Amino acid sequence: MHQSISLLILFLTLSSLSLSTTNGQKLKCNNKTQKEMDMIVARIMTFGTDRPFPKDKAELRDYCKEQTRLVQKLENYKTSCLKNQAKSIVAVIIYSIKQVTNTYCKRPNSRRSSELLDSASCANAATNDYNKCSIEYIERLLYAKTLGQSKDRLIQSCCGYFAIYNCVRQQAAKHPEQCTDERIDANINYIRTFFDNAINAACGEYSGDNDKCDKVTVPPPKKSNKKSLPASFFNPLVNLLSNL
Repeated sequence: MHQSISLLILFLTLSSLSLSTTNGQKLKCNNKTQKEMDMIVARIMTFGTDRPFPKDKAELRDYCKEQTRLVQKLENYKTSCLKNQAKSIVAVIIYSIKQVTNTYCKRPNSRRSSELLDSASCANAATNDYNKCSIEYIERLLYAKTLGQSKDRLIQSCCGYFAIYNCVRQQAAKHPEQCTDERIDANINYIRTFFDNAINAACGEYSGDNDKCDKVTVPPPKKSNKKSLPASFFNPLVNLLSNL
């Protein structure tokens, strides 16, 4: 599994196109751009934003058009501003997002698309509660960055990632009318397909391929002193995984 992911990273790195402009303007690699990418990934993930999940095929078409634009901006950023391990990790994330997007957007009549549309009622009802799980993970990643031991950072960032989905199930329970077990599973699978490949590639023995995370206790993170947290866990996750 890890070998195939490593080959995927190599392929994506070698085949990366040199896209350095957005809307005809050269992309500036600075904190402002990094924050913009944070907002873009938050919109791609959809939970906790003002962007609703699509409930029918007409809304799905509009959702897919925006998703394509957002992913293109993220790809421009990856090509222009990232290097080495961070670039490889983001390449895998982008590849995964494209695969998921194609599944729903190029096959609107498929079973997977029907599941996405059906699960929208749960996702939209629980969006702010789901975002609490993302915030908890962001705080965990910021805390992990302060830890000296690599193993401690691994447990916080890697095992902490899989803890998100237990949190999602707990939050979904607040919305029993909209959130059936099937819809909750669809919500979780939607986001997992974005990030699991990158997590599994970077986290080694603490990945989803084995039960090592099931055998450790993930300590609670300390609350961040930052006045404002990132909108998504994209930047802190990439920064940590690049330096494990």
